[in-house]
Amino acid sequence: MKNIITKLSILSSIIIVVTTSACKKLLYEEPKDAPYEQTFWRNSKDVRSAMAGNYALFRAAITNKSNRYYMYGDAIAKNYFTIQYTGDGLEGIQNGDFTFQYNLNTLANYTLYYKSIAMSNLILQKVGNMTDSQLSTEDDPIEFRKNTLGQAYFLRALSYFMMVRVWGDVPVVTEAYEDPINAPQLPEPQKWK
Repeated sequence: MKNIITKLSILSSIIIVVTTSACKKLLYEEPKDAPYEQTFWRNSKDVRSAMAGNYALFRAAITNKSNRYYMYGDAIAKNYFTIQYTGDGLEGIQNGDFTFQYNLNTLANYTLYYKSIAMSNLILQKVGNMTDSQLSTEDDPIEFRKNTLGQAYFLRALSYFMMVRVWGDVPVVTEAYEDPINAPQLPEPQKWK
């Protein structure tokens, strides 16, 4: 009987210790490899990573197969499409009319371009505020900053050019949002008739 009471008291002590102390490190653990505001935008390596990510976002926008942006080049050349479409809006593209009313909803999604624009805006804000000492690993920090800002302006302008070419007037966003989840929702392009 005494042996059972001893075992139960040891077991209950172990359960109390495990339940009161085991989760503290797990609950307060910081991200180890994911960038976040306090660990990013500290040096030129971070800036290069952000620019590479921005180029990847733009490439994803122009090559997205579900949105069929390649049609704005291939359909006009009439090399890719051998069948003339009627009634869905693609005949407008094939005849070079980019203001045509498209009936295919897959041609109505410009959110991928706005992701690239949002990243460009964030780069413009963050790199513009970085000091020369943060960019000291570069041979010429001032030239590096100008080059990076120029690339961000270019990608933002190219994104707007592509959207205006396809949809006409689109909302212009130049504000950088730290938290994209709380960024204001942009209106959709004109509903297709």
